[in-house]
Amino acid sequence: MLDLGDHPPHSQFLTEVELCKRFNVNPITARKAVGRLVEQGRLYKVHRSGTFVSPPPRNRLVLLVTTNTQESKIGCLTPVAAKYPDLQWQELYIGDLRPHVSDIKHVYPKLIGALFVRDLPNCLDVMEALQKQGVAVCFCGSDVHAPFLENTHSVLCRESDLIEMSLRHLHENGCRRLGSVGTTDWPAFAARENAIREWCEANDIPVKEANILSMQMNDLMDPLICYERIKEYLLNPDFDADGIFCANDEVASNFVQAAMAVGVKIPKHLKVITTDDNDRFTDKIFPQISAVRLPIDLDIQEGLKLLSSKSLPPGVYERRCSDIHLIPRQSTEK
Repeated sequence: MLDLGDHPPHSQFLTEVELCKRFNVNPITARKAVGRLVEQGRLYKVHRSGTFVSPPPRNRLVLLVTTNTQESKIGCLTPVAAKYPDLQWQELYIGDLRPHVSDIKHVYPKLIGALFVRDLPNCLDVMEALQKQGVAVCFCGSDVHAPFLENTHSVLCRESDLIEMSLRHLHENGCRRLGSVGTTDWPAFAARENAIREWCEANDIPVKEANILSMQMNDLMDPLICYERIKEYLLNPDFDADGIFCANDEVASNFVQAAMAVGVKIPKHLKVITTDDNDRFTDKIFPQISAVRLPIDLDIQEGLKLLSSKSLPPGVYERRCSDIHLIPRQSTEK
């Protein structure tokens, strides 16, 4: 079926139930057959969406590497790469790539580049090892990592723009006592906390330490611990913020749930803003929270273009900036 072209590239393939009925086999056989075709690169899976047909093999391969140890983006990158059909790609977690770095050209003989998404500290060693072997590298993430990207193509989000957009939105909506929930353990989040203090100082807005919650990264990314810490933060008698910036969408969701638990209404008592990748943080789930959107799909497409470009002279590394934008939301209180 695949060889005859009955299913074009990136079209959805038959489900296991449909395969069982069509070929009169049991579910285990169908699952094994699909698994083997995925291993051979003939099919690929997208989390919660199904199985899709891979494009024909090409002479140029790009690895899409997700790097965050707390939150894997596996399954999020493939649909984006499908919009750039001139390349063959393979999506994997950095832990699966690291053991093969020393003989990367043997494992992936058609490899021309690798695109790393978001978290530089977890992948810098792998990026450097690939570059030493002549593999082009692109990083999509925060501009706080720029000093480490001298020999790397990059598509970067300006943290100063992100904070400026977020805090100005809160300020324009009447917030005069700003706070934040984040961490200083992670470079991008630490930069956001510093930028908040700088913006408030530049705009004559006092920063009260009781309104700033900074916890360890592991606690921040653990939903239960984060939820409990935010409850304590909101119940502190010295807390009086009316506008909160949350480090990312997961933290913001914990914040809303903790606020509901202690009787703080959003946005009636205070307003919240966060950051999110595309529409992962939907207004249907938390309509109270505004967001500054980081266009991960456009960033990845830009990264693929950079890696596949033949117009850039050797040794020239291009850097581009993400086009972030604000998604204002309002509560649907009943």
